[in-house]
Order: sequence, then C-alpha cells, then structure tokens
Amino acid sequence: MPGLLLAIVSWGVWYLSPDRIELLAYNRQVILHGEWWRLWSVYLTHSSQLQLMIESSAIALLGLMLHFYVRSWNLILGLLLAMPAMSWLLLTLEPSLVYYRGAASLVALMWMLVTWFLIVEYRRFSFHYLLGQLLLLIAMAKVGFESWLLFFSHRPVTESLRIAWELDVCGLLFGVALFNAFHQLYKGRLEQRKRPPVDQYGKPVPVPLNQYPIPPARRQPGKRR
Repeated sequence: MPGLLLAIVSWGVWYLSPDRIELLAYNRQVILHGEWWRLWSVYLTHSSQLQLMIESSAIALLGLMLHFYVRSWNLILGLLLAMPAMSWLLLTLEPSLVYYRGAASLVALMWMLVTWFLIVEYRRFSFHYLLGQLLLLIAMAKVGFESWLLFFSHRPVTESLRIAWELDVCGLLFGVALFNAFHQLYKGRLEQRKRPPVDQYGKPVPVPLNQYPIPPARRQPGKRR
C-alpha cells in the first residue's frame, strides 16, 4: 500500500548517511540549478526522529484508510503528481525558505482525502460520518490557530510558523482537488459493479437459474372463521 510503503522508505532514509540525506532534502539553490528529484524526495526526509515518527505513522494510517476508497495505483499516480506541485508552489511562494525537511503537506493532503471520503460516503450521524467531521474540525482548528497567530496576534511571527501554515494550507487545498478526482473514480467503480456482466462483445452474459436471487415467499392471509 502506498502509505505504508512511504512510511517504510522514510525510516530507511533516516538511517542513511548524512551526506546522502542531504541529496534528498529540499534545497532551493540546488533545485533551481537542476536537481529536480528533490521536489519528490523532500517528503522522505525529516529533521528529527519525533517528526519522523509522527508523520510516518500518520501517512501509514491514512494510507490504510484510503485503501478502501482509492486503488493503489491511482493513489500512487496522484501523489506523484501532487508532491512536486506542492514543492514547486513552496519554491515559488516562499523564496526565503532555503532548506527544509518534512512531509507535513503530504500528511495534510492525505488527511483531507480521508476526511471527505468519510463525510460524503456515509450516512449522517453514523460513526464514519462523525469521524470525518472530527478530522475536519481538527484540520480547521489547526489552520485557524496558525492563521490567528500569523495575522492577528501581537507576538512576533517566526519563520517556522509561517512555513507550517503554508504547508498545511497547501496540503489541504491539494487534498480537496485530489478528492474530487478520486471520488469520481470511486463512484464509477460502484456503478460498474451494479451493471450485469458482459462478454468480450459487450453482450450480457446469461446468469444460470440457480444463481438468480429467489425472493422470499409471501404468506397468503388465512381466512377468518
């Protein structure tokens, strides 16, 4: 599964030599000079073991939850397209950020995917629906608190806070965009399962009589004496 695979690879990268890790981290100067693979590999690098534990666990868990809604190859393709796009957006909007490690925006993206699948695909007030609402509330509370500290608080704004806010917002927006695409594919699979099977020429395949569902027999009302 893509999420579990990303988590395992992230732990493998953590135990590489520092020189090799430096070849994978986000570095603005060398990216602009042609090392484009860093737009993908930055999500495998981390600044601390605590950050690695939190983000890799979240990616693995969210990836397992997405397995019920998104096919693995669809998720891999979506992440391969979204990861460099988010990195390039950060490269464009934040020229002061020279060096970075982490997968916060990827966690936010997958968080939003799981959130909207739980909200849209389940009945209101069911367990899955309420879980989706809780995940949405947590995401909005985190971004809202960071926005308040960034724009309305009288405390001095740190660069790490601004970067964290940009990563979260970027990941959430890309998550909503990917959800729209994945949800269309998910609904298409559900509709395809409801259609009768067809052969290679597009003609309906006859179903044996012993496989037809037999409706329950209706009792005839008895005569009253």
